[in-house]
Amino acid sequence: MSFWNPAGRVACAATVLLPTSVVLGLAYNSRDSLGSMVLVTRPQRIALMIHALYFVYCVFAFEALIDIDPMSTTGTVPDQPDNLFWQMTCLSGEVFFVAATALALIATQPAVPRWSLLVPIAQVSYNLKNSLIWCVLYPQFSPVGQPIELMKTDAVCIALLTIVYLHHFFTAPTSASSAGTTGVGKHDKSK
Repeated sequence: MSFWNPAGRVACAATVLLPTSVVLGLAYNSRDSLGSMVLVTRPQRIALMIHALYFVYCVFAFEALIDIDPMSTTGTVPDQPDNLFWQMTCLSGEVFFVAATALALIATQPAVPRWSLLVPIAQVSYNLKNSLIWCVLYPQFSPVGQPIELMKTDAVCIALLTIVYLHHFFTAPTSASSAGTTGVGKHDKSK
């Protein structure tokens, strides 16, 4: 049996390097400040809550509504779904649930360690990678040779969230509670 994706295994695996590079690059370049506590600003809080609520909807969309619009516009549920299809819907719901939980928890805190800001950035990075293959590179990646139209709107929303998240990552004010912390695992022993 040939690989189900026309782009092939190597191309599919290579796309994972995009979000991986973003997260590792930000983590590496900010390694001395990842342990610093930063304030969760109002724009960041709003973006996180919108993102979390969107993902709460996605839990139910994948677990219970996948055969109903707008989900059904991306494809069809097989007449005889097998355990792989069932497993993928459950795992999709799980990932959306975990992400929604993390986003909401970050949003409800007055301050968080800078490293935690990489959680929403990791999600939007992967999401934008998916948008790229679903909406732009679909002639090479789509099993049916068509874009996933629904994801064009998703891409715009995720791009806007990405702008907020990156701006906050680089400009978030530090919290007074981070005094004495000079980086990940490095505490000022002079106090």
